[in-house]
Amino acid sequence: MFYRCTIPMSLPALIKRIDYPVKGFYPEELTADIIRKAEIAIIDIHWNYALAGAYQLVKDLKELNPEIIVIAGGMTASMYPEQLTQKLDIDYVIRGDGEIPLPALVNAISEKTDMTHIPNVFGKNGLVTEWSYFLTSEELNKNEFYDLRFFPSYQSDIRKIHKRHFGWPNYTFPYLLPFRGCPMPCPSCAGGIGEQKKLFRRGCVVRDAEKLAGDLSLLNSFKDIRFVNVIHDFVSLMPEDYVNTALSTPNRLSLVYEFTTAPPPERLERLFGTFRRGVLYFSIDKMHTQSDHLIDPSVLINLIEKTKKTGRFIPVLYYNSTFKSNPEYVKVLNAVARQTRCLTADVSGWWEDFPRPDENGIASTESFAKFFDLSQKPKLSIFTKLKRWLVFRLYLVFTFILPDILLLKIKSAYVRLFNPYLQ
Repeated sequence: MFYRCTIPMSLPALIKRIDYPVKGFYPEELTADIIRKAEIAIIDIHWNYALAGAYQLVKDLKELNPEIIVIAGGMTASMYPEQLTQKLDIDYVIRGDGEIPLPALVNAISEKTDMTHIPNVFGKNGLVTEWSYFLTSEELNKNEFYDLRFFPSYQSDIRKIHKRHFGWPNYTFPYLLPFRGCPMPCPSCAGGIGEQKKLFRRGCVVRDAEKLAGDLSLLNSFKDIRFVNVIHDFVSLMPEDYVNTALSTPNRLSLVYEFTTAPPPERLERLFGTFRRGVLYFSIDKMHTQSDHLIDPSVLINLIEKTKKTGRFIPVLYYNSTFKSNPEYVKVLNAVARQTRCLTADVSGWWEDFPRPDENGIASTESFAKFFDLSQKPKLSIFTKLKRWLVFRLYLVFTFILPDILLLKIKSAYVRLFNPYLQ
């Protein structure tokens, strides 16, 4: 997780498919009584840095309730099924997409029925079923992404954020999902079409544009939701009729949007006409900050200036300091930043530590050892725990008190302070 209020985008949809009652908790909410009464625990190990927390969480669960069955899923879990079942004492790992396997596995455990027919399952009891389920557009269209009633504390946190903000923090519920995976072939991104074929044994799966229009209409009807996050850039990457259908009706929502590449100006205007206001992140390159294939600076400057002229949308120049050794990259970055005087954000290091799977979707044991070692470190001192608690509380204070534009300016100033090549 990036921070407390981030969960995998499709998690609510997967929970919605389970026939049995499910209740979500933050780890600190789990009491001994709650753990002892639970029959099944479902945890996500989506990003690799969640391994340390997963190790401790499973250890705590099993100590208090040896009979509890732990199921894990997510990209990282899918890459390390053998290590998770052997070293983290996880009972079952769902590999790849979970829409069909997860609810089927929960049913089989609850009803004590045969599991051998359930696809994509790796169990510590020796059960390994065929990895034969791959998400389709038809199944993705069935997903319902916005019901948070299963997780009351998370739902409460989201309401507090939306009560105060229109575009902070990003990577916060709700998300608009046009596709699972991405049609771009970015080599360093786990969402890229090449990596998706390894991780999930399928390419990019696209939802119908009518589903996006329906999602926006639904979110627009939620009084406690003020903004929507779009990380999957359909405006730049999908056909024009798809974009026009998805954005066919103006709404009251604010928008946080990340462009993978430069959108056509008329499509940017379509966003302006559909949403009330928002924060738009413009990538300096043609692959969502993951390359040094730069966009023509005059094109970027024009798009950013158009955005500023609305008076309703805040443009942010998105870049990756991994490429700071490239003189042309630094030159274009500074030229665009100086001329537009827009806010900036650095996304370097985003995928640097992410393990790489082989053609069978499995990562090396060496890469697992690197992250598993993190969970074996000595316990933190009281002073370190207090310091982390204080930093987290200050973050919450800033998030819930300061206005969005000031938070974005602080973030941009921080980026400039620690990146001297950005003049």
